[in-house]
Amino acid sequence: DPTIEGPHLAIKIPRGVMHGYCARDCEEAWIVNTVSQPYNYESPDELRKAWNDASIPFNWPKDITTGG
Repeated sequence: DPTIEGPHLAIKIPRGVMHGYCARDCEEAWIVNTVSQPYNYESPDELRKAWNDASIPFNWPKDITTGG
């Protein structure tokens, strides 16, 4: 079914901003990541941290117990 119901959002995350997401109160969520250039495995331009890294000042909802 090509019809997608519900609210739709497009956000731009500025360079250097840590970000994450979780789908809440829905049966399905589509996350589409659009990049400005292909990922360079030899020289990555991003920093990855665990979803629950203590150095990130964010408190996930208590029912979120794993991350991707």
